[in-house]
Amino acid sequence: MTDHQTVQDLQARLKRLTFAIHGDDSARIGLPSPTQTHGSHPAAQIKDLQRQLQSLASRSGAVNEVLQLQAKHPEVLSPPKSNVTLPPTALAALVVSHARLYESVSAQLNTLQTLSVPDAAPLTALSALQPRISKASDRQQQQAREFAELRARSAAVVEQWYAVGVLGMGEKWAEWEERLRDVEITVRRMEGAAKRERGLV
Repeated sequence: MTDHQTVQDLQARLKRLTFAIHGDDSARIGLPSPTQTHGSHPAAQIKDLQRQLQSLASRSGAVNEVLQLQAKHPEVLSPPKSNVTLPPTALAALVVSHARLYESVSAQLNTLQTLSVPDAAPLTALSALQPRISKASDRQQQQAREFAELRARSAAVVEQWYAVGVLGMGEKWAEWEERLRDVEITVRRMEGAAKRERGLV
């Protein structure tokens, strides 16, 4: 790749960056056209690109932060250097050993491409039923509240019946038994007194 092609690639990247940030606004920062920079020296063109990048950074906080990050940490935007120095034969053997994995991934990707998009009609019908589903859910919640209230009232009635009907009747039976014993004792005394009177006569 020649110096002129490299500069053209840098200009194209700067234009794409400007378009991504400002939209179709490349003319505002004065990007030169290919005809304006075609005859310039590559060094002058690079200086012009640096000036345009600084102008873009002054208008965009994101670009300015990226440039500051690159200045402080140049290794972030630089490709890491690998210390692995394998011979070409070892690299070829490594690729061959993973050939089945590549084929499997390729087959899976092809399968994804052949998958059909699900029909949206059922989802549309379900969306149309959403108001009815919401009403049914509200009705169910209301019935649940009514059932809870009925259970509470039933529990209160059972508790009252147990307190009045069972415990109360038990107390009544105890009172009646005590009265019957008193009456029985009185009757026996009266019978004994009557027998004694008849014996004296």
